[in-house]
Amino acid sequence: MWAEAARNDAVPLGGKVAGLGGYKWGVETWHGLPYNAGYVQTVPSDEAFGAHRMAVDTSGHSGYWKEDSTSLQNQAAVVTGRYNQVVDP
Repeated sequence: MWAEAARNDAVPLGGKVAGLGGYKWGVETWHGLPYNAGYVQTVPSDEAFGAHRMAVDTSGHSGYWKEDSTSLQNQAAVVTGRYNQVVDP
C-alpha cells in the first residue's frame, strides 16, 4: 500500500471524522515525532497505518496531479513498479 498526503489536504482528516480508516494499538507520529499513544485511529497516509508513504511537493487534494511534480512522479513510479524510484517523505 502506498499513500501520499499534502499538508493541507483535508481528505485524510475528513476520513477520520467520517469514521473511515481503522483503529490500532500504537503510537501516532508526525514526521517521526511521537504525539499520541494508545488505541489510535489511522488512515493510509498516517505513519501509524504502516503504508509506504511518499514525498509530496504539492498542495490540496487535486495537486497530486500537478505536471512535473514529485507527487506525480512518485505515483508513476508505483504504477509502473519502479518502487526504488519513489521519493520518501
